Amino acid sequence: MKWILLGVGLSVCLALTSATYLVVSADSIPLKKMDKIQSASNIYDRNDRIIGRIGPNREYVSLKKISSKKLLTQTFVAVEDKRFYQHDGIDYQGFYRALFRNVLEMEKAEGASTITMQVARTSILENRNKTMIRKLTEIVVAKNLEDKYSKEQILQAYLNNITFGNQVMGVKMAAKIYFDKDLTKEKLQPHEVALLAGLPKATTTYNPYLHPKKAKKRRNTVLMIMAREGIITKKEKEIYQKRPLGIKKEYLDKHLPKGQYTPYKQYVLTEAKERFGLEETEITTGGYDIYTSLDPQIQTKIEETLKDNAFYQQQKTLDAGATILDPKTGNIVALAGGRYYMGTGYPLRSLTHIQPGSVIRPLLVYAPLIQENSYTEYTGVKDPPNFQLGAWKPANKQGTSYGVLAMKDAVAKSLNVPPAWLMMNRLGIQTATKYAERFGISLQKDEKLSVAALSRGSFKNGMNTLQMAQSYAAFANNGTMIQAHGIRKIKQGALTLKKKEPIKKQPINKKTAYYMTRILRYNVMKGTGRPAQLPGHEVAGQTGTSSLEREAWFVGYTNQYVMASTVFQTDGKGRLSDGEIPAGLFKEVMKTAMANETASRFENPGVPEPVPPFVLKAVRVSLAGYDPQEQSITLQWKDYDNRAKYHVERSADRRHWESVDTTTEGSFTDQPDLKKLAQPQTLYYRVVTTGPQDEDDKRISNGVKVEIEYPKQKEKDNEDKKEKKEEKPKDEDFPNLFNFH
Repeated sequence: MKWILLGVGLSVCLALTSATYLVVSADSIPLKKMDKIQSASNIYDRNDRIIGRIGPNREYVSLKKISSKKLLTQTFVAVEDKRFYQHDGIDYQGFYRALFRNVLEMEKAEGASTITMQVARTSILENRNKTMIRKLTEIVVAKNLEDKYSKEQILQAYLNNITFGNQVMGVKMAAKIYFDKDLTKEKLQPHEVALLAGLPKATTTYNPYLHPKKAKKRRNTVLMIMAREGIITKKEKEIYQKRPLGIKKEYLDKHLPKGQYTPYKQYVLTEAKERFGLEETEITTGGYDIYTSLDPQIQTKIEETLKDNAFYQQQKTLDAGATILDPKTGNIVALAGGRYYMGTGYPLRSLTHIQPGSVIRPLLVYAPLIQENSYTEYTGVKDPPNFQLGAWKPANKQGTSYGVLAMKDAVAKSLNVPPAWLMMNRLGIQTATKYAERFGISLQKDEKLSVAALSRGSFKNGMNTLQMAQSYAAFANNGTMIQAHGIRKIKQGALTLKKKEPIKKQPINKKTAYYMTRILRYNVMKGTGRPAQLPGHEVAGQTGTSSLEREAWFVGYTNQYVMASTVFQTDGKGRLSDGEIPAGLFKEVMKTAMANETASRFENPGVPEPVPPFVLKAVRVSLAGYDPQEQSITLQWKDYDNRAKYHVERSADRRHWESVDTTTEGSFTDQPDLKKLAQPQTLYYRVVTTGPQDEDDKRISNGVKVEIEYPKQKEKDNEDKKEKKEEKPKDEDFPNLFNFH
């Protein structure tokens, strides 16, 4: 069956090639005009306003002017198209091999591209999607190019139009940003040529500034090819493979222009590959319209804040990253490059994986306890002294043990012992691991079996701010977590490209999310998260540090935004004792983000409020009043619990008390028979509190004294009615009816 499909595919291929050959000549650009191509992609913000472009930086160069022309051209031909000087633009052997794979394995049309076909691809003005029709069109254009131009002209067009990563096109600019060399004036060494020749295969993967180990491995592979093809000797290969890459970030700063929102644009290139299947080369040369979720004002603020040295307590070795997203949609509204980020080619510190430390506990300890064990913020948790697991003995930073305390206080104090004890004795590591999977947290095999790793966030793979913001978004979004993403759509002309939709998950239910939000809000109000408070807005969040105190975090949220910020040591030596710095970064950026938002308040999503444990205590009767019409005495107390019983008692001498009535409310009105009292009288009241079950255990309130003085005998009602004119009673008719003490 496969061979039948292959035969049919070849027949169709030949037919399409013949048809395409007749019309394609009008759809390509002459080589002499290729240096004029404007193919950068436009970037739009969350409101569909264009905010910049992602396109190549290039300086065109003639092969004749390149000092290392022979070494350069020989190496690129050996790596990219070994039979370049023998074929007529098409490597038929490679093409049919690719066709077999595409037809039988139903893959996208790719592979088997000669140097001439790659030039043809750049010169075609139609859409750049990877289809078989597209591949056939490249073949025909390649044959036309071979008919019209010399091999050297084609090779010159190729070297000026391929991309080398970091938004650079052409070998001349590539030599500048990687080696600070002008090809027309300086010669390249074999290991430098090898690095350049290895980049077009996968510019992002082998970017030497971002992935130096992979880049060096690729460079050494190219050096091996150079030796095999006789371009250099075997001994030279061994010498140059030991050389460092020779790149410096200063070269990027020197030769690339500065632009706005560069960290976000750099991230867009990564997401475009993951969700849309577009390589950096295609984005920078494809003329796409990329619609993002970027908020220009917040993006500008997050970049400025992370570069403000005032936040870093005079520690030059500290760097930082931060990501802000909308928890309801997963849209990334801002993403920082870092304290020392200078633009393209620099690592995005927001995507740097570091130890999450104790900021992981709401995800793997406390939220699971709420959902699986019905814990609430009021549940007592143990903080035992001398707790130890094997050789590991966790200790609280406070240097003391609190015995038993409410779970919200264990979070607010960021205690280290209770999470470990709870995971070991109440939750279990299997449950913690299950929730790690739900939140998309990557764990190694040994970490899944370690209470220490799970309870203190000691993960070899680490986490970045984007992942952490995405995870905490579940707390802010009623338990629903939407995959963080910055690109809403990509268009090429009228065509909207297909994409992988963001993954939507429900790691926790809405009750757990709300209860966890209450706890994290309490932490910002009373605990370690206080530096993140925003006037006028409710904030929930958690600070955290790693076990070695080299990384510090704050992850916080309002109803509108989630922001994860981290600060870490780049030299591995300094210490960060708490999350004060990242909490300060959060506050500074979120003041701008929330400036135009209505007051953020966390609303109950329709679940029962957590009930505090009953505590039997005496109330303080704070108010007594008199209603002259009803002749009643009212007592009130504010700190009541409707689970308690409040027994109101009355006395005339403070020795003998009579029960008046019992209530579960915070007030009571007594109507004593005042007519039986013929002379001034003093009454005393108190409230006796008992529990919902045991009425023998009592708490007695303070006493309230009421002094009653009666007026002279009133005139009879019938005599009052005979009066011709009604008059209001004078004050002296009721002198000092009640005096309260």
